[in-house]
Amino acid sequence: NIPETECYRFTTKFKELHRSLQVDVPIPYDMCAKHNYLRVEYAKFANEDSPVQFEGADGLTEWFWFIREVEFLAPNTTRLHLLPDAFQTWIYDVNIGGMMLERGHAPMFAIKTDQFLLDPINNNDYLLTEDVNFGEATQVKHIDACVLNAGKMYACIATTADPHGEFGEDHDTTWIVPTQSYYTNNGCPSTYVFATSVSNLNSLLSAIDTTIPQFKQTIQAVFFASKTLLDIGESFKLCNITCYDLTSSRKTLDFVELKRSMFGYPTKYAQMAKLYTSPYAHIEITDENGNTDIIKIEDTEGIINVSVSLSLAYPFLNIDSHLLGVGGNGRATITFKNIDEHTFDISGTWYNTLHSWNVPTFAVVQSAYTEYDYSTYFDRWQAESDYDIAQRNDYANADTLIANAGLQASANSALATISNTSATAEAVNKNGHQNEITIADNAATMSAALSTIAYNDMQGSISAASSFAAGAIGSLGISSSGMPQIGVSGMANAIIGSATTLATTAIGNGQTLAQGAVTIGANNNHYTAVEHTNNQSRDIQITATNDSTNVNNSLVTGTAANTAATQKENADRNAWNAQFAIDNGIRQSGLSAPFMFGNAANGESAANKPIGLFAHIVTQSKGAISSAGDEFARYGYMFDKYWNFDGNWNIGKYFTYWKLKDFWVSNLNVPDMYMDSLRFFLFGGVTIWRKPEDIGHINIYDNFK
Repeated sequence: NIPETECYRFTTKFKELHRSLQVDVPIPYDMCAKHNYLRVEYAKFANEDSPVQFEGADGLTEWFWFIREVEFLAPNTTRLHLLPDAFQTWIYDVNIGGMMLERGHAPMFAIKTDQFLLDPINNNDYLLTEDVNFGEATQVKHIDACVLNAGKMYACIATTADPHGEFGEDHDTTWIVPTQSYYTNNGCPSTYVFATSVSNLNSLLSAIDTTIPQFKQTIQAVFFASKTLLDIGESFKLCNITCYDLTSSRKTLDFVELKRSMFGYPTKYAQMAKLYTSPYAHIEITDENGNTDIIKIEDTEGIINVSVSLSLAYPFLNIDSHLLGVGGNGRATITFKNIDEHTFDISGTWYNTLHSWNVPTFAVVQSAYTEYDYSTYFDRWQAESDYDIAQRNDYANADTLIANAGLQASANSALATISNTSATAEAVNKNGHQNEITIADNAATMSAALSTIAYNDMQGSISAASSFAAGAIGSLGISSSGMPQIGVSGMANAIIGSATTLATTAIGNGQTLAQGAVTIGANNNHYTAVEHTNNQSRDIQITATNDSTNVNNSLVTGTAANTAATQKENADRNAWNAQFAIDNGIRQSGLSAPFMFGNAANGESAANKPIGLFAHIVTQSKGAISSAGDEFARYGYMFDKYWNFDGNWNIGKYFTYWKLKDFWVSNLNVPDMYMDSLRFFLFGGVTIWRKPEDIGHINIYDNFK
């Protein structure tokens, strides 16, 4: 099929070309020097119409030669030195039943990139033999991310209280922290966990401080979770903010779907599926902390998913994940139990791709003022109640004191009246009695005076009689001593003495009586004067006593009133002081550091890095890929295993390279010498073109267009 302008066609008589390996042609030397190939077609002996014995239609009549050298014989004759092209001459007469293909284009065209990437682990038969390598995979060409804290986010609150319960009302006696004895999450006893939209978190926490501040102390942690990890339950209102009950279960999340555009190869290499295998490319699965798993693309199913679950069983808040679609098609579903039953889906080498995150948790802040307000509420309420009671008691005591003082004053006044009346009556009685005594005394005084006069008269008579008797007795010889004498004289003296004594005694008694009467009279007069004075003094004293009693009564009443007023003032002051102490305690607490409730943990990078897995498509450098790609374009892939040859040598669009390690044939109809040539080509590597005229005109990369 070579055009006439590109070749010479002529007929020659020489027929022993295969013996001498040379041929003389009627073409000038300089023209023959421009050609390198010779095709000879032998005519049948003796001719087509009368062939010789045993000639047949299937005989080998076309022979092909390489022109190794040209030799000048004459201006119009040139000798061509030839090398048999045994491959072209005999290959179609050799029935190859199988081969061990070392390298070639056959496997390269057997699998295209897009087909390979649909299911690499099941489409890598032709690609995994170690081949030329000019570098290491160091360049990231594409990134896919499975971010676990992205999308619609919820603020989750772990609490020991029951947010569905009744918290009571502020400033009455119904404030309480409702709770249950038992909560479960993910089948584990834990705290109650509920959620609200992140946009409502601040409003919720502010409303809690305003209406049910006692709830805040029950918050164990605040954390954030994506809707993709949560099962959102029924809604409810807390402080008039919409909240949701939560559960969680294992999820399967999309991660990587392989496409050739991710690798960034130039178009001339993009169809070479082997460049998508290790060592030319791989996937690096990393978390945000740089923990890396190397995934060979040829070990994936083309789609890599993330199996992930979020534990809500506080304090064990964590996310566990592994990859699906890596390392084989083996799959299993494992069932395990705690309180609930759970399933665990696994596939391939899931155990090599385990990742776990502790969920960052955060605390909430509450002013010390607010915390003091509810934490001391009932203590203050009791103190206020006690002070109210004490105040009422003090007021009652004060009123009682005033009443008692009034009663005391009335009693004092009554007693004074009775006393004065009694004293007056007694004075009247005494005065009447004393008048009687005075009259009697006056009479006695009068008798005494008369007795004195009589006494004096009698005293003179006694004195004269005594003198007369003494003279008489003296004459008789009686002793004047009054002592009896023996004889007449003594008797006479005794009689005179006795008579004198009697007379004197009588007179003395009379005188005494008279003097007593006089004294009585004098005393009566004195008594009367004293009694009058005493009566006046008593009247003055009674008046003074009455005045004093009135003053005292007024003083008692006034003192009681003052005491009561003071007591009331003290009660008011004590109550005010108590209230002031309470209010001051609240105000003082407002100057204290705010309280933090909850546990802040694992949030070192929460504001700086996402939580998730990242798939990096990593390839060798552009130069290394070009070097490997050029080798593949020219010589195909290393295969090093059996190739199921179907007799088709032309697989590439324009050319196909074959390099065998072994092959076997059947119906061998080729002289052994030529089979040696065939082995030389096949073992050394041979490029077979669909069209000879394409040789030299086709770029190696055009073979894949």
